[in-house]
Amino acid sequence: MRKQKTSKWLKAILAFIAFGTFSYYYLNTINVPYLNYIYDAYWCFLAVISYFLLGYSKNRNILKKDVVQIIIIYTILYLLISYLLGLYTGFAATPLSLKLISIIKNILPVVILIFAQEILRFILVKKCNGNRVYLTLTTLMFVSSEIVTYYFLYNLNNYSEVFEFFGVSILGTIFNNILYTYIVYYVGYVPNIYYRLIMECYIYFVPFVPNFGIYLNTIFHIVLPVIITIHLSHFFEKEEKTYIKHKYYRIYYAICIVFIGLIVCLTSGIFRYQLLAIASDSMNPYFKRGDAVLIDKNDKTLDVDDVIAFKNEKKIVVHRIIKVKKIKNQYYYTTKGDNNYNDDNNEIASEDIVGKVNYIVPIIGYPTVWLSEIMN
Repeated sequence: MRKQKTSKWLKAILAFIAFGTFSYYYLNTINVPYLNYIYDAYWCFLAVISYFLLGYSKNRNILKKDVVQIIIIYTILYLLISYLLGLYTGFAATPLSLKLISIIKNILPVVILIFAQEILRFILVKKCNGNRVYLTLTTLMFVSSEIVTYYFLYNLNNYSEVFEFFGVSILGTIFNNILYTYIVYYVGYVPNIYYRLIMECYIYFVPFVPNFGIYLNTIFHIVLPVIITIHLSHFFEKEEKTYIKHKYYRIYYAICIVFIGLIVCLTSGIFRYQLLAIASDSMNPYFKRGDAVLIDKNDKTLDVDDVIAFKNEKKIVVHRIIKVKKIKNQYYYTTKGDNNYNDDNNEIASEDIVGKVNYIVPIIGYPTVWLSEIMN
């Protein structure tokens, strides 16, 4: 009798999720103000209602800490590879303000939504009691609710945006939610919260993000959750037989975080210095293809013969200044690659300059260049 009652409430909560999804779609079409806050409040309401109707099972799984560490390592490796690739593909400035008040204002609704959804997912999955039909329905409800939030971000009359919507929003969302359900089923909601906080919130703290383009971005959004799911499946299979604690795991974990954090900081432009990979021989012999240059973003003393990094459409170019002129207190720079026959076509305004080359590091840019060429 109790199981029938639980099953009844479980179906009701899933129906409420479906109702919320359709409501969000409809309200978006009529441009209801503060819709994202309403959406967050609805998920919080569902989590609270589920807690009282279905109960909350305490999770004491001994593998939780190990899974959290695996998740953090994978997400940081993802950021490392992303920003290393960005050395070649270029970076795009985020439209978000980095002022503390703005960060809190932007990030708070995202954090609330993540906690509400993952606690709700945990309650529902635990009450499924391993029933594959209910587990599938629960996953599909979360998938549909997430896809509908992306739907209005794309122009589906544009073929490239249709491809990105299908790859990033639909396939990426499906694989991510399979991963979330899988993790919750085995160890609870805490690893999911770590994963989503890193993947969905880091953008609010950095001034630049890698500018991959549609195809590489789609591949990343699909491959990452698949790789993590496969890794965890082997991990759980092994740990079901015997629980092994790795002696040096935490030391390795700490070293990885420090090293990867340093690389991400250097490539993202968070601090004064930024590392850029060189993809051509236009400045040969001063530096060559496959080298990396360290630029100083705060050095404003620019003159003829200085080598600078500047924005050119969606790319960052590193060339030498050959002429400087001043018009109405605004400086304009003519640049040229040392190995090029002609000057660059456009004059560079001060606001388009990223920084001045301060140091050259031979060879280390090759992995980024090769990966970019393979992807293209």
